[in-house]
Amino acid sequence: MNNISKKNTNKFLLNHFCDTHPIDWDKAFKRKAPLIVEIGFGNGDYLVSQAKKYPHKNFIGIEIEFHLIKKITKRIQKSKVKNIRLLCLDAYVAFDRLFKNRSIQFCYSLFPFPWPKKRHHKKRLFHKDFLRIVNSRLKSKGQFQIVTDFKPYFEWTIRQASNTGFTIKRKRIETQFDTRFERMWSKEGQNLFFSLTLTKKEHSNISISKQAKIGTVVLLNFDPDKIKYKNKKEPNMNIIFKKFSFDKKKNEAIQKVVICEPHLTQLFDIIVLKDKNKWKAEIRKSHRFISTEGLRKCLEIIKERS
Repeated sequence: MNNISKKNTNKFLLNHFCDTHPIDWDKAFKRKAPLIVEIGFGNGDYLVSQAKKYPHKNFIGIEIEFHLIKKITKRIQKSKVKNIRLLCLDAYVAFDRLFKNRSIQFCYSLFPFPWPKKRHHKKRLFHKDFLRIVNSRLKSKGQFQIVTDFKPYFEWTIRQASNTGFTIKRKRIETQFDTRFERMWSKEGQNLFFSLTLTKKEHSNISISKQAKIGTVVLLNFDPDKIKYKNKKEPNMNIIFKKFSFDKKKNEAIQKVVICEPHLTQLFDIIVLKDKNKWKAEIRKSHRFISTEGLRKCLEIIKERS
């Protein structure tokens, strides 16, 4: 986190890992105000300008690229706005876990990457399942606006939005956001873009994914010379056991693990230590992680096969 003070990082970038989910946004902002969410804020020009324009609202920016978090943090400091909080993770995970039902007033995404090749369409975010989650998190008559320069992506999103509890309004709009991509397309001669506004009509009751209980497990028959954990693959979960090592002097084993769940991949170490006559396993405390069912299952496998 170069060039960002720890104080300001803690102030703007929220630690979503081991905190209680969903996030208490009133507590995060130290006030109660309408929630506005931007998905993929890029350089953060528009997010900061909106926060300055509407100081009575709370703005949340979601971005998966940490270098963009660093850029916007500098911009927030310079502009002296106080009503922005940031999340650095996949937007699907954020909406699935961090927001209560009927809590967001308005959300938007400006010029998301369209993944134009057909074989890459599975990487597109605004599919039916995600739109139903967005619907669930929006307040009554809340809105979700998507703006794109790419007509096929616009048409695909309209198809995805059908039967997700929204009324759909589509139109062509002129330049108005002053984002990096809008400026880029304008320089190349494109001054009309495609805007899709989804207004909540019916509530999609999608429950929040709960945090799993992650703790220490006791291993009854742990023998470091015979340990070899097998990978486990399930429809929505893939647990991959990587390198295993054992330090005889410290009586400490380390099992590196990768867990892939929908829209979320986590890498961490399982530490196995001897405590009196028992071996105990836990996730390395210094590692940041979201307490998912995959992590709980991983510890269960280690307990069963040790």
